[in-house]
Amino acid sequence: LRAAMTRQLRDRVLNVASAEPTSIRQITELLGREVRSVPHYEVPDRPRDGELIADLSRLSAYFSVPSTPLETAIHATVAAARH
Repeated sequence: LRAAMTRQLRDRVLNVASAEPTSIRQITELLGREVRSVPHYEVPDRPRDGELIADLSRLSAYFSVPSTPLETAIHATVAAARH
């Protein structure tokens, strides 16, 4: 939000992620537990090659990046969506 409101960053792309790699499966399992639902997956016949890891260097250059545990962030996001 602050980046969107900062004139010099208005047209820049900033990754928002964790410094610790997290899989889609880990995220959806946490979300599923939070909303009491079992995630269902469609797995391709051929897995993707390699890992996708977000580069946080640009975000860190402009902001002090807080560290929030993933479980806490998911809980807060779901709670906010319910209100």
